[in-house]
Amino acid sequence: MWARMTFRLIPVLEDRALPWPRLRAVALWALAAGVVLRSAEALLGLGWGWMAPAVALSGLFVWAAVLCAGTNLLGAVVRRY
Repeated sequence: MWARMTFRLIPVLEDRALPWPRLRAVALWALAAGVVLRSAEALLGLGWGWMAPAVALSGLFVWAAVLCAGTNLLGAVVRRY
């Protein structure tokens, strides 16, 4: 939810350019990877125990997405002052 709100807030932040536009793409792909890996949690119930490390990695991907999006947001706000 935070990442989605940040993606919507950054482009409308007083029509300012993103300080690091590639971070937005990194955040998008990291968030997508986190969602896919978290969705693989259902496979654990089917006996695919070898998927457990990948499911654990999903949290790191989501936090990376939040960090990238937050860094861009903070950079756009700090540039103002």
